[in-house]
Amino acid sequence: MHEVGAMMCASASTVGVVRVTPGLAARTTVLSADVPRELVTRTDADFGLEFEVGARLVEHAEARKELDNFKALVERETSG
Repeated sequence: MHEVGAMMCASASTVGVVRVTPGLAARTTVLSADVPRELVTRTDADFGLEFEVGARLVEHAEARKELDNFKALVERETSG
């Protein structure tokens, strides 16, 4: 499993889990990914909350830097 932030490098059907607080979590599945242009995900969260998000991504140098920083943080958290 991957954290959501790492999904920018993910392929379709990659699943990530984010824990908001102990006992609360959201599970996000990548439905389609055309890296780095488009990402479509579905999230199922506690209390029956479900939503799909489609994003068209525009790469900017600063955005790429922030994404790389976030990805490194997520990978560090999931490897420990």
